[in-house]
Parts: sequence; C-alpha cells; structure tokens
Amino acid sequence: MNFTNSKQLIMIVGVAALPLLSFSAEIPDSSRVVDLDEVVVVSHPKEHVLLRRLPLAVSMIGSEQIDMQGYNSLDKLGEQIPSLSVPSYGSRLTSSLYLRGVGSRLGSVSVGMYYNQVPVILKSAYNRYLYNLERADVLRGPQGTLYGMNAENGLIRLFTANPLAEPSSWARLGGGSGHSMVAEVGTTIRLNEKSAISISSFYNARKGFFDHATLDEKTDKSKEAGANVRWAYLLSNHLTLDVFADFQYVSQNGFGYGKYNTTEKTWEDANSSQLNTYNRKMLLSGINLTWQKDNSMIQSTTGYQYLDDNMSMDQDYLPGDYMLLQQKQHTQALSQELTSKVQVNQRWKVICGAFFSYQWLKTTAPVYFGEDMNRMIVSNMLGNIPSIPSAVLARLQITDNYVPGQFHTPVTNFALYHESEIALCNRLHLTLGLRYDYQRHAIDYDTYSTFTLGHVYRSTLQGSDRVGYHQLLPKVALSYEIEPRQTVYASLTKGYRAGGYNLQMFSDIFMTEQRSMGRELAALMRADMNVKHDAEDYQDVVNTITYKPETTWNLEAGAHLNLLDNKVAVDLATYYTRISNQQLSVMAGNFKYGRMMVNAGRSAACGAEIGVHGRAWNNAVDWRLNYSYTHAVFRDYLSDGQDYRGFKVPYIPAHTFSALANYTCEMKDKSRLVKKIIIGVDVAGNGKTYWDIDNQYCQNLYAQLGAHLLFDMGLLRVNLWGKNLTNTRYNTFLIESSVDGVKNTFAQRGLPIHLGVDLSVKL
Repeated sequence: MNFTNSKQLIMIVGVAALPLLSFSAEIPDSSRVVDLDEVVVVSHPKEHVLLRRLPLAVSMIGSEQIDMQGYNSLDKLGEQIPSLSVPSYGSRLTSSLYLRGVGSRLGSVSVGMYYNQVPVILKSAYNRYLYNLERADVLRGPQGTLYGMNAENGLIRLFTANPLAEPSSWARLGGGSGHSMVAEVGTTIRLNEKSAISISSFYNARKGFFDHATLDEKTDKSKEAGANVRWAYLLSNHLTLDVFADFQYVSQNGFGYGKYNTTEKTWEDANSSQLNTYNRKMLLSGINLTWQKDNSMIQSTTGYQYLDDNMSMDQDYLPGDYMLLQQKQHTQALSQELTSKVQVNQRWKVICGAFFSYQWLKTTAPVYFGEDMNRMIVSNMLGNIPSIPSAVLARLQITDNYVPGQFHTPVTNFALYHESEIALCNRLHLTLGLRYDYQRHAIDYDTYSTFTLGHVYRSTLQGSDRVGYHQLLPKVALSYEIEPRQTVYASLTKGYRAGGYNLQMFSDIFMTEQRSMGRELAALMRADMNVKHDAEDYQDVVNTITYKPETTWNLEAGAHLNLLDNKVAVDLATYYTRISNQQLSVMAGNFKYGRMMVNAGRSAACGAEIGVHGRAWNNAVDWRLNYSYTHAVFRDYLSDGQDYRGFKVPYIPAHTFSALANYTCEMKDKSRLVKKIIIGVDVAGNGKTYWDIDNQYCQNLYAQLGAHLLFDMGLLRVNLWGKNLTNTRYNTFLIESSVDGVKNTFAQRGLPIHLGVDLSVKL
C-alpha cells in the first residue's frame, strides 16, 4: 500500500485545524464506557437483560458512529464487525454475507436480518440504503432458537429512530468523487401526548468510477431514492402500537466484471457485449403491538414485504455474442410472530413464541444465445457425427436460440420456540432453548428451449416438485457474572438454513441435451422437432436442480469485560463450528457460464474474535479496535473426482480487522462560529480470501485508510471525509468462466480513493 498521498492529506487537515483548537493544558480523565443498550433502550421481547450480559458474541453501533462514518450500506457497516464480510458484488441484487466460515452468494442467507423487529424475508431486500438509523446490532453465532432458519450463523438488527423521542428535524446534503451526491431529510412530529410520527426520505446517486471498454457508460453508475414513515401510539400505559413502512427504488448499471490477470495483478475494463443493469422497487412494512407490565411482555409483529426487480446480464462478460440473461422477480411475503416474555420468579425467566411466514415468488428468466454460442453448439453437435455432406454442412446455422422460463417457488415457514434462563445461583445462569422449525419449498416450472436449424427445434419441461424440512434447533449456555457488567460464558447451539432449487440449471440442462445431438440434426433438415421427456427425465431434472439443507453446530466460549476502572470494554469469543452439507456457489454445469448451489459433505470452521472500545481524556477520544481470525476448511467433499479435504472454503476471509479513533475538541469560547471540531481516522481490511474451491485464486490481505474532519457549528455540521486514502487496489469478487472454451478470469474491483463533503442540519 502506498500511504504517501494519505499522509500528506492528514498533515494538511491537521495543520488547517490547529488555529481553531483551544483547550486547557491538563484534562481531567473521568472517562467511562457505557454500553450502547444502556443509552438507547430498546424494549425487546427476546431479551431479559442487556445484550452484553447475554451468553453470545455481539457488536453494537450507535447513530453517532453510523452518521459520522457514513455507514449507509451493509458492506460499510460490516467493516466494524469481527468475522463478518459483506463483499460488494456489483449491484443491489446480491446480498452475500459471510460470517464465521458460513455463507454463499446464492440460495438462502445464513445471517438473518430484522428491521424494526420485523424479519426481512426477502434476501434480495437485504442490500438496501441505510439511513435514519438509531442503532445496529450484530449477533454472531447461530441464533436459530429464537430467530429461525435465516439466522443460521448470525443476526443483524436495525432500528430506525423512535418517533416518541424528542421531536426534531434534520437534513443532509453531500457530494464527492465519482460525481456522487446524496440528500436526506426527515422530521419527527408530536401529534399529541400519546402519538408521534416520523417521516424521512433520501436520494443517492453517482456517475461512477469504472469505464466500460467499448460502451460510453460507467459500469457502476447508479441512482436510488426512498421514503420511510413510522408512527407510534401509546394506546394505554401498557399497550403500544408501532407501525412503519419503508419504500426504496434503485436503478443502476452493475456487474462490471473485467478481465483480470492473476499473475500480473492487473485489470481490464469491463468489455461485455451489452451493458449489465439492475432495477428494483421494494417495500418493507410492519405492525408491532406490544403489551408490557412489570416483568412481562407480549408482542405481536406483523410484516408485509413486496419486491419487483429486473436484471439484465451478459453472462459471459465477453465482447463476443454468447449469452444474455434477463431475470425478473416478483415476490411478496407475509409474516406473523407472537412472542411472550415473562419473569416467573427471581430465578426463572421465560421467552416463548410462534412464527409463521409465506413467500410468493414468481421468476421469469429467459436466456438468449447469440451467434458465437450458436456456432459453438453446432461445432459440438458435429463432433458426434463421423461424416456429413458438405451441402448439409453449409446449411447448419442456428438462429432464434433462447430458453424462456417461468418459475413459481413459494416458501412456507412455521415455528414454535421456547427459551428459559435459570439462575443456578446468584452469579451462574443456565440458558436452555428449543425451536421446532418447519419449512416447505415448492417449484412449478414451465420452460423450453427452442432454435431454428432449417426447421424449428423445441424441447419442453413442465413440472413441479415439493419438499419439506423439519428441524429441531436447541441451545444450551452457561454464563457467569464475575462482577456487575462482567460476564464469561460458554454455549452450544445449532443453526440451519433450508435447501432449495437451482433455477439457473435449466439452461445448462437444455444445452447439454443439444450438445448430445448427432444424427438427429438431419431430421431438422426435413421437419420440425419436438423433444418429449419421460418420468425418468423429470426425476433427473429434480436431482439436478435440488440442493440439500445446511446445518451447523457451534461450540463457543467468550467474555464481556469492562477493564481499567470501566474505561475500556472488551468482548472476546472463540468458537468451533461443524457444518454439514455446506451450501456452495460454484460455476454451473458443463459450460461454466452461470452459478449454481451444491452441497459439500462436511466442513469445519474455528476462530477467535476480539472487540475493544473505550473513551479517554475526559471522553474527548472515542476509539474502537476489532479483529477476527477464521480457519474454514472442507472435511469431506468430493466433486468431479477431486478430493477437497483440507482445502479452504471460498469467500471466507482468514482475517478481518478495523480500527477507528475520533478526537473531539470543544471550543472554550462558545461565541465562535465553530463550537467543536472532530478529527477521525479509521482503517479496515480483510484477507486472505479464496475465490474458488480449488484455491487457485485469492485476494491477499489488504487495508483501506479513511479520515474525516468535522466542524460542528451547532445547527450546522460540515464533514470533510476521505475513503481508501491509500488507494488500495483489491478485488471484491473474482470468477472464472470458460464459456468460449478458454479459461477467463474476471474480477469486480473495489472502489479507488474518493473524497467528499457532507453538510447536515438538525433542528
């Protein structure tokens, strides 16, 4: 990494700020750490005590840090969480989260998400613009007992600002490199003594950083907008109604994968024959009805989600005309959860509940094959014919080759759960939990392959399949309170995510069928051909498109400590996880042009995490350090005759780390325009990350430096910021494709150095 430019920038910023600083020579140090959930109290039906007293690994980020560091997306938020990796794959479509050796690009997510206590059912809705957040919690390790199959290895909880808090209005306007600009505005209005409403909206756009080699466009150009409404009403002293709705729209160029030279570590601009795009409209809404009295709480949570998107992708990423996928998803989800929390007596606390959700998903995903692919298919077909007349050979040209498809894949989920916390003595607590979880996946497909070769060829697949998964998700944990606000713990928990269907495999099935044609080509010279399929063919289809559920067992030990007279908070965790039928995203089938889900036999992950934060110099300095190490390997995985035992699991960084420090200088002379100045520096990185199961390609350990200089003028704040000041060059994703018969490596580059300024007003 080249730190020269960043050093100069930091020196310039520091020198410019010196005349504005005015502070006493000696600062009495009365700093202490206060847990975030002591400051922002979120009455949660699934917790009896503060998060840092529970037997689990947890990270909490408050609104001040979110705003100051510009955490408006999951990948930025994830940089501050040990073991969590949220790579940017080039669009809002993909929501890939990797935590403690588990995760995949396709299929179900392994890390759940709750937004204002409503579960986000639709995985394509994870990757959203974040704003007006009051706090974000990340619970690491399986949370399935209380949160179900989506929380196989962790949980992200997002809370927007409570409208019943102090009424306020705010606005933010910013701009920066890549011709980027952002605008946010919001207000909270007290309707009466018992009711309040908050309304906020945003607009975010950028021209982009990366060029297309032949098209006059940036491959990362985007614009998005949205609005959020939340209404809270105190129906009585014990009953609260909380209703919210969040709508977002995005239109962007995406998937700017350019050729990457793995030897020289150099990139080429994306050079696909068509521009890749993604558009999405989505709505997330919920109703929370909460009754609370003394040590008891009952909460009903109803959620409704809607998503409609459209992706157009040149799947081969080459300038040649091979393949184009146009995928549209129209999906809705309804969820209902009822949770009860009660303290039976001084030693026994109980949480129990029931959960139901139903998801409708209709996908249309036609694949169009271009002239270059058609020539290759004909060549493969001719390889199966010993000899062919030259007159016939001259007529062998495929046209109108495409694979349309409509797929309905509804998902039903039902669960019952219970968790008890028992005080064995004054300081030793036992947690016992169990969840019964049932999930039913279904698929109805109507797809066919057609092309013209003299006459029309058509092969049709119309069928359906149903599969149900039953799971028991237990949890047992012991926690010991060394002294108030200091806890050590050990736990054993099970995690789970369901199997499903590979819609991407239908194109490969048809292409394999076409490639096997030999003398049948002669029949197309005389008449149309309509291929029929029998029961055995359809069973082969089900076997090809289906992948199994994944389960994990996690053994963990950790501690939540407050050291140095409560000036430093330390969170430690070490774990060992066994994964059965680990779900992997690999290149699909024979032509290696798309991705599919498969199951490895067994895998294992072990690691350690540490998070340290504190304040110093009479709270003038706020600092945080996070580090994790993850060792994730295959224990039993055979594929295409290759034994992958001992190989590293792809997409899992071996190391993640971050550090930040903010120094606040209060002006002694309050008559000055600038009331205080905040200078901040942060660094984050990860690696080594393997991109394939063969462990041929990887991203080595890298780091990015950031800094900001904030001038607080009371109502107005001006924040000058810089990201990736070291201009570190790295990949967020790498893929190998051989659609043209040649192994090509493509990569998605990380953003280069970018600078900007934000202006914010709060009334």
